[in-house]
Amino acid sequence: MSVKRPLAFHLGETWGVDFPTKDDEGNALPLGGATVTWRLSRETREGRVLVQEWTLGDGLTANTPTNGIVAMDITPEMQFDAGVQPGRHWHELKVVMPDDRESVQVIGPFKVDSSLHVTAIPPAPDGYAYVVDEDGTYIVDDITGEYLVQQVEEE
Repeated sequence: MSVKRPLAFHLGETWGVDFPTKDDEGNALPLGGATVTWRLSRETREGRVLVQEWTLGDGLTANTPTNGIVAMDITPEMQFDAGVQPGRHWHELKVVMPDDRESVQVIGPFKVDSSLHVTAIPPAPDGYAYVVDEDGTYIVDDITGEYLVQQVEEE
């Protein structure tokens, strides 16, 4: 039972939204033991390209599993780690119940706007990672820990 839900957020702000999940009769899904994933893909000329998948415990929570509400809380650090860029995206929330019944609950366009307060960061090259500290965001060598390039300076 998919519900189309267009969303828009700014890059670098926490993306917080509640997704109600329902069965075919409109009742809240009991999410205890369910697998829940939220995917974000980027719109390109060639089609949709997966940016990231977040799951329960990693950006998604079901604080009261019996009410069927999945809370999304994607922090700026999670966006940077996934290499999210401003632009047009698509999102989908999927639930797999313990008895293997699957349903895509929420779908829709997802617009990521640029921000005057945040500089978009490209994905880190293979073998490197981003580190966010009090002085900004850096590309860091995964093995040596050497800071290679400062990407964003915090004010």
